[in-house]
Amino acid sequence: MLRASGRTVPEDASVVAICPEPLAEQHAPRLTAVTGPRKELGEVAVDQVVAPIAAAAAGKEPEDQLVLLSPELVVRESTAHAPYR
Repeated sequence: MLRASGRTVPEDASVVAICPEPLAEQHAPRLTAVTGPRKELGEVAVDQVVAPIAAAAAGKEPEDQLVLLSPELVVRESTAHAPYR
């Protein structure tokens, strides 16, 4: 859409994606990306599905859980430096 309107990345617009590393590397220019700990995310996802089932099987109320994962920002060619003011 940017290219179709005659704009270029990162000169006219910076682009940041939320995607895995290999996907961000496949674009031109390479995408700045927010990535997360995939293994830990998978473990948390499985636990979020299994824990309520296990609690119900034991006749207990499932407990709500707040899980915080630390994302990482990997800056690549799709973002420009902020302009100086």
